[in-house]
This record gives sequence, C-alpha cells and structure tokens, in this order.
Amino acid sequence: MNGVNRSWYENGKPYRECQVVKGLPNGKFVEYHPDGSIAEISYYKNGELNGKLEKYYENGQLRTIQHFTDRKLTGEMVGYHPDGRLAEKYTFEIPGEVATCVLYFANGNKRSETTRTGDNEFLTIRYDSITASKTAELIQNWHEASSYSDEGTEVKIYRADGTLHKSWTRNGSKKYRACTYNEKGELESLYDYDGTLVYVFPGTEIVSQRIKPADYKGHYPYECYDREGNVIEKGKMDSDDNKLTVTKYENGRSVYERADNGNEYWIYPNGNRKAYASADRSYIVMYDEQERWIGCRSKEGYNCVYRYPNSSVKAKGEEDAAGNRIGKWYLYSETGRLSVEENGVVRKPTKEEKTSHESYLHELVDAKR
Repeated sequence: MNGVNRSWYENGKPYRECQVVKGLPNGKFVEYHPDGSIAEISYYKNGELNGKLEKYYENGQLRTIQHFTDRKLTGEMVGYHPDGRLAEKYTFEIPGEVATCVLYFANGNKRSETTRTGDNEFLTIRYDSITASKTAELIQNWHEASSYSDEGTEVKIYRADGTLHKSWTRNGSKKYRACTYNEKGELESLYDYDGTLVYVFPGTEIVSQRIKPADYKGHYPYECYDREGNVIEKGKMDSDDNKLTVTKYENGRSVYERADNGNEYWIYPNGNRKAYASADRSYIVMYDEQERWIGCRSKEGYNCVYRYPNSSVKAKGEEDAAGNRIGKWYLYSETGRLSVEENGVVRKPTKEEKTSHESYLHELVDAKR
C-alpha cells in the first residue's frame, strides 16, 4: 500500500497524516491535538524514525525538538515549558548515548547539569530552584538495561552500587515518560506521558507535587500528594512557582482555600464556612458550623469580638498568638448585661469602661460587613 494515510477524531478534526510506502511510514508523519492544532511532526524511513521530530503543546508552543538516525537519538534534544522557557537540553555525541544533560526549573533557573566524564562515568551538579546553590555527585560505572514490550521501549540506568538513577519509556515514538531517582532509590521527578511534570520530596509531608502544562492564561495547575497518594493540596502557579490559588485537603475534604484575589476561607467538615479573611482587610471573620457569624479577630494584634448565635455580642478583647485572653475583656450575657474580666477576675464595669469601649466595639463589628 502506497500513498497518504489519514485518520480523524470523532469531532471531525484530523488525527494523523503520513506518507506510506509498502505499508510502512516513509517521509513526513503529522499528528494533531483534538482541537486541530499540530501535536507532532516527525520523519520516517522504511518504518523507522529518521530525522527531526518536533512536538507541540496545544497552545502552539514548541515542546521538544529531537533528531534520530536509525531510531537512535543523535545531535541535540531540546525541550521547553509551555510558556516557551527552556526545560531541558541533551546532547548525543554518539547516537543513543547521552553526552550532556541540562534540566531547568519553570522559573528559568538550572535544575541540574550532567556530563559524561568517562565510558561509564557521569558528573551531576544539582541546583536549588531559588538560591541556585549547587551540590555535585560523581556517578561511576553506570550501566544501562533496555527491555521491549507492547508498551514500548523501557531504558533504565543504574549506579555502580545497583541503585536506579533514571529511566525512560518510549511508546513507539509518540509517547514519552522519564523518571529520576535519588541514591536511596526514591523517585525524585517524573515527566509523564501527557507532559505533566511531577516533583517528589522524600521525607516531607508533601511526598509529590504534580505540575501540569500551562492553561491558556499561562498558569500551571499543580497537585500535592501524601504518602498514600491522597491529594492534600492543589491550585495554580505562575511561571516563577508563585502559588496563585491554593486549596488544602484533609481526609478528602477541603479545609482551606485561597482565591486568586487573595481572599482566604477556612471550612468545617460539613462544608460550611468556618472563617473568612479578605485580602485587603485586617480582620478574620469567624462562623459556627451553621455558618452564623460568631466572631471577628484581627490578623495582627489579636483584637477579637465574639458573638452569640443570635448575633448579640458575647465578648470583646485581645488574645495572644496561642488564643489566650490578655488584658481587659468586655463580656456580655445573652440579655446584654456587661461585665469586665481582668487578670482572670470578672467584675462589674466602671462608668468610664461602659462609655469608652462602645466606639471600639462598633469599629470591630463593622469589619464583618
């Protein structure tokens, strides 16, 4: 069979187009995203990858450029983040053998540099994403093992002590998955088939962080997981790793949210609002489990107003960082009778106290509006 082979998505958009000679791909091979944009352009010779391969994000941004000779990577391979920033660069002085590798964080800083220093010896320098401080390790006597299956080709590279350093899997030429591991064999990072980047943090509460390709605004959705694989935080980041939105979870329930405008929300297990803090106000407003307003507390200074469920004032005063009452507190019964608590002793208010605290109380109560 010779000619052009074409296929389409169910929505009518093109899926794949390639030149075929005797039933095998020969020449240009193009794949598309479901929206019709180009996903990949590659070149084949007698059914084997041969020449340049380009992959694209759905936003049209170039994702990777690779070069193949007889199915083996050669020359230079370059990868990009969805915003166009450099993500990785590999060189192959001998087809199929990595000579150098440089990886970059999404903020543009270097993540690591690896250089072949001998037949089976590599020097890797790792960088901190913020300070760019670096640590180096010399890996000697690496060895490589490859396996083939219906899932594709899997390659694993081991250190001299037998611990796995990195692995990658290629499903044909279309899907790619790469992993790196630390000296203990713990997963450090994962570049998944769908282009999702996952960082892993051994020994911390956040065991892994999944960073997905950028959306149309250039924001990166992310998710953090505990050791059992449960989501404990998710949101969106900008290209400099600043968190734009945050949602935290406990036992699968949302317990805290920060919106893109800076407003913060704390949530009860029943889903009702527990507390609210506006980005441009100095007070945190508190609610009971029926979402009735029961208090107002300053973010700094710990000035507080508490209310009964019927909205009448219950108490007003200051607290320390641990929530302990300090100084003078004004207490109200549900019928509105005022008392004063000072140094743990409750007494009747003086005439001056009755008068002086009214304007202060009014100011705090207004913060809920």
